[in-house]
Amino acid sequence: LPYGNRAAQSRGTMRRFCGLVGGARRDETPRSRASCELLACRIIVATKREAPERGDVMASKVVNEPRIKNPLIKAIRELLEHRALWLYLLTDEAAKAGADPAAFAPAAVKRCGLFQGAELVAKGGGTNSLKSLKKGLFGKPAQMVFEMDVKDVQDDRFELEFHYCPLVKAWQKQGCTDEEISNLCDWVMCGDRGIGEAYGCELDLPKTIARGDDVCHLIYHR
Repeated sequence: LPYGNRAAQSRGTMRRFCGLVGGARRDETPRSRASCELLACRIIVATKREAPERGDVMASKVVNEPRIKNPLIKAIRELLEHRALWLYLLTDEAAKAGADPAAFAPAAVKRCGLFQGAELVAKGGGTNSLKSLKKGLFGKPAQMVFEMDVKDVQDDRFELEFHYCPLVKAWQKQGCTDEEISNLCDWVMCGDRGIGEAYGCELDLPKTIARGDDVCHLIYHR
């Protein structure tokens, strides 16, 4: 709410509060307006301390809005969001239980990438050419979902940029902080690193949307 509306809403809340606590029974001493407002302020402050909001949307530096609004693409994105939601909830519950997600999430996700990468290599006829990786994983549907631009594709180098990330969108919907989004992205990209390793390559990430950059910039290279 705009500041003026918030202030008016607060005054209205105090008046209603005073009406409740100030309406003393006949055998009680009525509360003064000043004492009611002071008590109301104390309760509001205490409530905010006990239940802080997760993150500050206005302060976030992560910009992640799609340009492609096709209904089918939207449905595919929702499937990817669900995968991202699983990761967030699992790591969040692990942290609540006293475990450090950073101690196990990257290795687990990389194992998934290694498995997926081995399958892609096999489906491509056993070649480790990055042209085969583009064909097997980054075809037209994926390019639309992530709003990709393929910058360069050779046998030993594959460079592309994502302009939208449905996984980041899932974390934004959960109210994750920028730091949480950045960490989750780092863990997810361990899967892409595993895929690159299956092709005998490394993956550089000079930019990511999760860190507040305008794109995710991926460079597979050998």
